[in-house]
Amino acid sequence: MLSGQSWASPNKETAFGLAGEQSRQIASGPDISQASASAFFKRFSSVAITERKKFGIPASVLLSLAFLNSHAGQDPSAKLVNNYFATPCTEDWEGEAASVDNRCIRKYETAWYSWRDFSIYVSSQVWFGAIKQKAGKDWERWCKLLNGKDISSVGNLGSKMAEVISYYKLYELDK
Repeated sequence: MLSGQSWASPNKETAFGLAGEQSRQIASGPDISQASASAFFKRFSSVAITERKKFGIPASVLLSLAFLNSHAGQDPSAKLVNNYFATPCTEDWEGEAASVDNRCIRKYETAWYSWRDFSIYVSSQVWFGAIKQKAGKDWERWCKLLNGKDISSVGNLGSKMAEVISYYKLYELDK
């Protein structure tokens, strides 16, 4: 993680955006306070880095996906069933399930299981190998190539991911 960062210094840039801002609305999502965003990124940065090392998906891409899908952990899917990616139930899913907002989503014992299962879920898609080969470590290419893939109900996913990554400087975690 980025050590020595001040998470509350007003009007100074931090690793995750501007600390002095009260809230930030990403695209058409809910307002998310800077404190909530910073807490979310601080909590999950090391998990995203671990997943990057194991699956080859940039940490910034995973963090932005979780951030958007869970509204920085504030969405019922994250709060009630630890599903930070709103990963849907599939025919082969054998774990617990829950209905959130009239959608069947996977239920997890912990947040970590959500991250690991999402990495497995994405890496098992037929298109994953081609994206990994084309994009490599380039988070911007990942955003463009993931746009339109059935991994999120967030519209215009690629540009929203890029906005989150740029604004909060999540690309620093990919080094």
